[in-house]
Amino acid sequence: MNLEEIAYYDLVALARALHEARFPKKYNDPAVWGAPFVIQLHCDVWDEVWRRDGITDPLADEKIGAWLQWKGRDEHTTVLNRIQQDVRLSQMILEDEQVIRNRLRPFIVDDESMADFVRVAKETLIAVQEGVSDVT
Repeated sequence: MNLEEIAYYDLVALARALHEARFPKKYNDPAVWGAPFVIQLHCDVWDEVWRRDGITDPLADEKIGAWLQWKGRDEHTTVLNRIQQDVRLSQMILEDEQVIRNRLRPFIVDDESMADFVRVAKETLIAVQEGVSDVT
């Protein structure tokens, strides 16, 4: 897909649609939110939007840089719930924290949020081991 051929406002709409698909408030489909292709497409679409806006370093832009920071985002609870429901994801996070950082791109995950993800992953695995939970 050549993003340069897509109209600007269609790109913005696509970026927002991808965001909604990856971080819905009610249901979080792992086939969508964790798919490397979808994650990369989401990042590439935003990169193209910013390129057209003349922004060469999104993190240096005050508004975009703030938006890219994970801390305080509404989606944090959604991701915590997803980790709590997914034993395999919990295991992957404990093996390599970069797993969750990659899944949350283009956002920058702060250490405090990362600690929350690791804590919930540990609690999930403990609950499964103790037979307290029926997560998948």
